[in-house]
Amino acid sequence: MSIGDRGPVRQPRISNQAWQILSELLPSRPVGDRRYRSDRQILEAIIHIARTGLSWPQIPIELGGFATCRIRFRRRHADGALARICHTVLPEADTRWQRQLADYTGRPAVDG
Repeated sequence: MSIGDRGPVRQPRISNQAWQILSELLPSRPVGDRRYRSDRQILEAIIHIARTGLSWPQIPIELGGFATCRIRFRRRHADGALARICHTVLPEADTRWQRQLADYTGRPAVDG
């Protein structure tokens, strides 16, 4: 599906129900942080890489600049946020990407 000549329309992988849970697991932004990409958007980019096996420069532009996404991936991996995401019980619709993220990060996923 595409809209005009803008290319395919990408559907979000994270359900709204899951995001309500996951947003509480991420560290708060430091005072003065001027990031313009939302945490959800960055997590979508990380999940995209985990699911597709593409390299960072190949992420869709609507998910953000690859350097920013890669840096935030490294931070979330180092601070344990990705491990918490992999260990959190999420709605069934989100468990497939959650397992793929766990495989990508080398973390075990939650079992059901």
